Amino acid sequence: MGCSCHIYTEGYFGELVRRWNGWAVFRVTRAVAEAIVAQQQHTFHQIMIEAMGRGAEAAAAWLAALNHMPATSWLHDMIVVDSRVGFGDPTMVEVTMPDTEGCYTIGWGWMWDDVDAADVHTIHGGGGR
Repeated sequence: MGCSCHIYTEGYFGELVRRWNGWAVFRVTRAVAEAIVAQQQHTFHQIMIEAMGRGAEAAAAWLAALNHMPATSWLHDMIVVDSRVGFGDPTMVEVTMPDTEGCYTIGWGWMWDDVDAADVHTIHGGGGR
């Protein structure tokens, strides 16, 4: 009997654009980009909640989360990945604009892997644009 186990809870359907240090840089629809940003924000909030559960004040918990991972958010139709605190570098902000088809190129110097869809519980996107 086969295992229906999943290695990854979430995956994102996109078009491979290039490789950066061996990691995938890929192009996604707005809906997939929204799922990526939402997941990053969820993880960020979880880190804050854990720090507050250990007694940290909200501001300290926010800084702890920023030291652990970048803040990822939307500003109109742009994705902003703010890594300034974690890297201690005031220039570490990346802004991703949609291309002429409304798609976003995702990479941000992060370690994105190509994975088998069978290993993923939930895949965001797929099919046409």
